Amino acid sequence: MKKPLLFLLVLALVMSILSSCADDSKKNQNTDTGTGESGENENDNGSNDKDENGEGSVTDDKNIRAKNATVVFRSDISDETRQAYISALDRLGIGCTYITDDEYTGEDPFYILVGETSVIEDYKEYQYGKLDGDFSMFARGDNMLLIFGDVESSVNWLIENKIKDGELVFAKTFEHIYYDKYFLALYDDFNGDALDLNTWAYDDETERQDYGGWWDDSMSYLDGNGNLVIAADYVDGKLLSGSVTSKGHAYTKGYYEIRCKLPLVTGLWSAFWLRAGNVGGVDGTSIDGVEIDIMESIYNYKKSGDTYINHALHWDGYGQYHQYAGSKTHYDLNAENSVFDGEYHVFGLEWNDEWYIMYIDGVEVWRSKGAGICNSNAQIVMSIEFGSWAGELDYDNYPAALIVDYVKVYQQKTW
Repeated sequence: MKKPLLFLLVLALVMSILSSCADDSKKNQNTDTGTGESGENENDNGSNDKDENGEGSVTDDKNIRAKNATVVFRSDISDETRQAYISALDRLGIGCTYITDDEYTGEDPFYILVGETSVIEDYKEYQYGKLDGDFSMFARGDNMLLIFGDVESSVNWLIENKIKDGELVFAKTFEHIYYDKYFLALYDDFNGDALDLNTWAYDDETERQDYGGWWDDSMSYLDGNGNLVIAADYVDGKLLSGSVTSKGHAYTKGYYEIRCKLPLVTGLWSAFWLRAGNVGGVDGTSIDGVEIDIMESIYNYKKSGDTYINHALHWDGYGQYHQYAGSKTHYDLNAENSVFDGEYHVFGLEWNDEWYIMYIDGVEVWRSKGAGICNSNAQIVMSIEFGSWAGELDYDNYPAALIVDYVKVYQQKTW
């Protein structure tokens, strides 16, 4: 892969503009706590002192910042690509040290490992996620090991997402914090032509919610470009939408993550959620069973001007004994960091012995104990439903869809 160096002259100018305009990723994001959960959202910033992450780095509850990094050049990289990275990173002013892979020890706190190809197989177990463009980002524990392919795409991504005031900024992602506790039990990037029916199943084709919409198998499919499409449409006088579930109740405590684009239509919502244990059982607790709504997207701008991601726990069935706890993460549609921008965003759940913790783009937004932590296995669900809760039906903008790039599930290690 050989890229001209001319674009790099522009990157420095772009960087200077972006760095002056950069702001905290939560600037326009506001979280309010729902029923019975006041005071459980712990997002205060911590100390910015130097710590175990290494000399020249600072940390808070959400991010780790480094004034320098060691760039490791793989043996497969061309001289031209190597020089392109050196020129680009030097102009960004983040004080990198450059070494070859035979000098790599893994002992320094921050690395950017550079390879010629977009996916480097011998580091596959550290994959953090494929990003737009011909490159991938990977992570290994606290070393923040990053691997990039295409020069222009990866440097542009660094400028837009990881450089602030001449420092590298890394979100404290699940992989970084809990690499030693959990293993990757499921990773589906939906490449191919058909849904993997050894892992997934179509949900029951039933009527859903008060608008009379139906789940229909035809509304869930792969698009051939690495995405699962959960669609919604008005077909022959009937509202149809898709729902896909994991095969059986196969997963339990761990970390669940989806990277997706949300539908931008009122009157429906997309969701990434779990059915754990016996949700219909009534014993006054959520220990025997709970529905865990990691993400429900409400794009109800027509009725109230409000857009938000709903997070919720439901237990003791859905009838007269039903109980729940919930929270909403609100977004200004005009804000640069809105998840309703038509781009990919990441939604996650950490389910451990003490908490259900929800994340958006690597930032914790809510935590709850419910009425006790469920110990049962869970079924994953990705779905769209029509309902008045999400506002007026928007026939002019169907079809709509939840576009899923990948799903990951980490489970607790037993070794």
